[in-house]
Amino acid sequence: MFKIILDMPLPHHLEAATDDIEDIIERDSTIQWKIKAQAARITFRLFSRYSNPGFSNGDKEEKAWCEYFQAEFSETLCESHLQLMFKRKTHFIGSKTLNFVIKLVTAATKINRTMAKMLPFIDNILYETVIPLMLTSARDIRLFEEDPIEFIRKQ
Repeated sequence: MFKIILDMPLPHHLEAATDDIEDIIERDSTIQWKIKAQAARITFRLFSRYSNPGFSNGDKEEKAWCEYFQAEFSETLCESHLQLMFKRKTHFIGSKTLNFVIKLVTAATKINRTMAKMLPFIDNILYETVIPLMLTSARDIRLFEEDPIEFIRKQ
């Protein structure tokens, strides 16, 4: 169900690329982006807790569940999050959604199974997504000059 929510296309007016701060804030507050953000948050928490059987408490049932989760869900969740990350280049992706997408991809690098799946895309992840997000843009400078407290909160 979470994968369906993450992969679900949104109306054009919510996905069109924009640099306008007010428009970004307005889009982030729409119910569609809030639902995607919650799905991304939940899948990140599930992934970080259950995708690595080595992190289980030693309980046989929990370790079995972790192995099942890793085999059945970890790669597909990683794929959905990667699709959202790559879509960011040409479309708008909600701020909270993007935050949890990056967190899941970071957690996925620590697991051999998902890292092997992501290896062909590492250059794209680093050079087209993560590094540009970390660079200071004209929008960031404008926000810092207008409202430094909001700039720090966003960071």
